[in-house]
Amino acid sequence: MFIANFCVYFAFVTVAFAKPFSASFAVHERRDTPPSGFTSNGSANESSQLILRIALTSNNLAGLEKALYKTAFVNNGVIREHLTKEEVEQFVWPTNDTITKVTEWLSSEGIDFTTASSGGDWLKIKIDVGTANRLLNADFLSFSDDSTGKEVIRTLSYSIPTPLQSHIQFIHPTVAYVILLVRVFKFPIKAIRTSLSLSSKQNLNALRNSQTLANRGLPSNCSEQITPSCLADLYDFPLSTLPQTASTLGIAEFENGFPQESDLMDFLEVFRPDIPSSLSFFVQSVDGGGNLSQSPAEAGIDANLNVQYTIGLVPEVPVEVFSVGDPDGINGLLDLLNFTLSQPTLPQVLLIPFSFDEDTIPVPILNSLCYGYLQLGARGISVIVPSGDGGTPGEENETCATFRPFFPSTCPYVTSVGATTGLGPEMAVSYSLGGFSNVFSTPSYQLTAVEHYINITGNDNSTNFNTSGRAFPDTSVHGNDIVFIFQAQGLTIDTTITSATIFASMIAFLNSVLLSKGHPVLGFLNPLIYTQPSGFDDIKLESDPACNTTGFSVVDGWDPRTGVGTLNVTKQLQIIADGF
Repeated sequence: MFIANFCVYFAFVTVAFAKPFSASFAVHERRDTPPSGFTSNGSANESSQLILRIALTSNNLAGLEKALYKTAFVNNGVIREHLTKEEVEQFVWPTNDTITKVTEWLSSEGIDFTTASSGGDWLKIKIDVGTANRLLNADFLSFSDDSTGKEVIRTLSYSIPTPLQSHIQFIHPTVAYVILLVRVFKFPIKAIRTSLSLSSKQNLNALRNSQTLANRGLPSNCSEQITPSCLADLYDFPLSTLPQTASTLGIAEFENGFPQESDLMDFLEVFRPDIPSSLSFFVQSVDGGGNLSQSPAEAGIDANLNVQYTIGLVPEVPVEVFSVGDPDGINGLLDLLNFTLSQPTLPQVLLIPFSFDEDTIPVPILNSLCYGYLQLGARGISVIVPSGDGGTPGEENETCATFRPFFPSTCPYVTSVGATTGLGPEMAVSYSLGGFSNVFSTPSYQLTAVEHYINITGNDNSTNFNTSGRAFPDTSVHGNDIVFIFQAQGLTIDTTITSATIFASMIAFLNSVLLSKGHPVLGFLNPLIYTQPSGFDDIKLESDPACNTTGFSVVDGWDPRTGVGTLNVTKQLQIIADGF
């Protein structure tokens, strides 16, 4: 119904409105200065072209959240039914009043627009800087990224007609600046790769000939090199008994990232000789991303790691890589969401291996991304993210004034995974990020766990974090000394990305078991994690020093270092079986 009304109205406004939209304007978003690392070059050329995305207000996101929790796993014998794409869109689609007012404004200004999402909550316009300045009462400027020299066009503030304030969430790109996901050791995405360690570099022939790689690639000492076989032993995870009815798994890669097929083949030959080395992945292009060249020099470290440990752990699960080509990280994140949400079918597990400081992005954009993950969860998609690297301060130092939370772990609709190390018992690692959001409040499913932690630790360092914020991580997995192959070399890496990838593979396995028995997949995981902690093994660790403090304390049960602990596949299978 909503879609039909919008299409009819769209056809009408493109030909009918001619008179100017008369209304007072109010500042919608502003910032006093550009972020650190950007230098102003003065006014932007008025003929430069901008593609602006307009986020409209959805009609019933609160209702969608209620529907999400109804689909979450509950150990009461009720089979969950996830929402369809069309059912989710009924909650998301803007009201007719919102559509009418916003499209009337654009049409009265002679601005052509297109819908940019299947849920109708995004419009896209292409205009020059001069028109954008007039339309938004703005002053678009040219800025240089100090680290790359790249020019970006942004404004420090913009206005919209006062009657539209409640109908438009935000417009981008305006006051939010580029997240360059290729900044390996620079904020805001350094948390993805900060702990990259190439200390165990070996050439591939040495790996193949090593006596320690007998018996399916299992090193004689897993404390030095972690392989799929080590992980199978550690988490009671069967490598060769996946049911025939396999689930699917998706991996997001940014900055045109893609895995190297030849490296995957070598990895499987060395570490999973029991399965065909010809197994591969499917690449889905978003914003022009892709891997047609398959040039080793262009392949991504993260992309190789992610694909090798999904296919290496659950070879029967089809893997789909979403390669995002837009160099503006915010555009890429938004466009990835709109692309995936527009698909009639999606992988039941979606790994999004990125993180950035929550306070670097305007709150409206954080909300929009988080609500996108809500929509995915309602459709039965388990959205899994790394908690981030950098430790409690967020940047591996002890001089920060507060503990810095990272997004998207702070979004209540994703599952955040931290890192551990050691084989018995496991311990948390110093680089694994955890904490509390300054934007999103503590969700209902973790209230008891967070209250338990706060009650035990009292006021320890409570001035350094928001005790009423969404807490993370939710769980954790081994993340140290993970062996993988990049550009035909055997390497090891320490990062929470690895932990999230391994956890995503475990969930894909559990989903496959459910599908083989005719049950729905797990979908939104967090209620299961917090209501059934017996499916996880608690991790013990001393306090982690941070910010000139003792950092977050570790207690029995959930804590901000390792969540509720590490997944025990056998225990979790029994819990799931008891739920049907």
